[in-house]
Amino acid sequence: MEAEAAALKAGNANQAASDADGLVGQTAQEAQVAQQAAEEAQKAFSAPQIDNSDEEPVQLPSCKEQYEPVEKAMKAVEETKAAAEKAVAEQKALAAAAKPAEVGAGRETEDSNEDEAQAASDAEGLVGETAQKAEEAQQSLEEAQKAFSSSCREAHEAADQAQKAAEQAKAAAEKAVEEQKAKAAAAKEAEDEEERQNELQQHIDERIHASKCENNEACAAAKLIGYCCPTLNGLSLNGTMLDCCEAASSKGPLLL
Repeated sequence: MEAEAAALKAGNANQAASDADGLVGQTAQEAQVAQQAAEEAQKAFSAPQIDNSDEEPVQLPSCKEQYEPVEKAMKAVEETKAAAEKAVAEQKALAAAAKPAEVGAGRETEDSNEDEAQAASDAEGLVGETAQKAEEAQQSLEEAQKAFSSSCREAHEAADQAQKAAEQAKAAAEKAVEEQKAKAAAAKEAEDEEERQNELQQHIDERIHASKCENNEACAAAKLIGYCCPTLNGLSLNGTMLDCCEAASSKGPLLL
């Protein structure tokens, strides 16, 4: 029964490993197709634009070149926004420090109070300055996005979507490979267990065959039946070796 169960488990594991192999091939192909699509979209995005509105076609900068001001503007927005947020946080901290200083007692604290109040005032000015820069950067971004042609905007979106699809397909392919490795390892383990159970079953069959009276010439001649070499001891073949036995059986009890 254990050998049959091991064989069934090994068969299932091998089938799972085979299915995983197929999935690896499928996802790898999908990742390759997606990567090719991303490269083609990026190539189209980087190619020079042709204006055919006049009689003579005019070559324009590529969408990639046209998008560079947008990228710079987006970076400037991020940087100025971060600077404005930092200035606000610093202004709050200085204002909080200046407030308890206003109620400080004694002449010796007046100079310190004035310094902290001045620092808080300077921080307020920095908040206004950085906020204005952030607003200007946002306006520049909006202008750059308006200047970015609609056709190039569509090309950029297509290239961006194709790149994301390629990354997702690559991740799926890598996941499939990892799953395939795990299932292949499980199949190998199941095969080893099946082999071990088969060897054990073969050993049991050999011992049972050797222990039967009919398979030992002297015992068979004496008309003995059942188990002689050794005899049964309950459910175990670990009883007495009769004198008619041709050779000693394998060591260890054998449960039937």
